Amino acid sequence: MAEPSKVIHIRNVGHEISESELLQVVQPFGTVAKLVMLRAKNQALVQMEDLASAVNVIQYYNTIQPSVRGRNVYLQYSSHQELTTDQSSHGRNPDQAFKPSYNISHVKVQYKLMVLYMDGTYMMVAAS
Repeated sequence: MAEPSKVIHIRNVGHEISESELLQVVQPFGTVAKLVMLRAKNQALVQMEDLASAVNVIQYYNTIQPSVRGRNVYLQYSSHQELTTDQSSHGRNPDQAFKPSYNISHVKVQYKLMVLYMDGTYMMVAAS
């Protein structure tokens, strides 16, 4: 198992699983600072506000199998200690690297949704 981290790696996240549904899995343990959906890889990264919250998530889901929409999802610590936004633009204007798309609300928390283009893949990034 990886070293404890505020960032949780979630696998087997199908296209039918929404950001809101993933947030419902981890928010009972604390505040979510960032969420990155890696749709092309059926994965997600969730950064909790503090390490203790992330540790509680992993400890709890080591005792039961979490399931979203009937699909088992697998949680583990990420090898990253924090999610950072890469401001490189891959040949585009740096101001266009992250474009706010729209505001979405999840479980009484307001998030700004951004679309990130990196290494030929689009990812949605939600930050509070």
